[in-house]
Amino acid sequence: MSTTTLSPLRRRMIEDMSLRNLAPRTQEAYIRGCRKLAAFLRRSPDTATAVNVCGCRP
Repeated sequence: MSTTTLSPLRRRMIEDMSLRNLAPRTQEAYIRGCRKLAAFLRRSPDTATAVNVCGCRP
């Protein structure tokens, strides 16, 4: 197991997905999407506004 600390957002996301019984691969895909959004925004997704997210559309 890794010793890295999970951010509160990631921890909550994982807990919520587990409660909803999402498959492990689905959880991985959602976390990957969240990581990509963070990379695009160059900051944590929990600080994103609607204007920031609208700029993410293909």
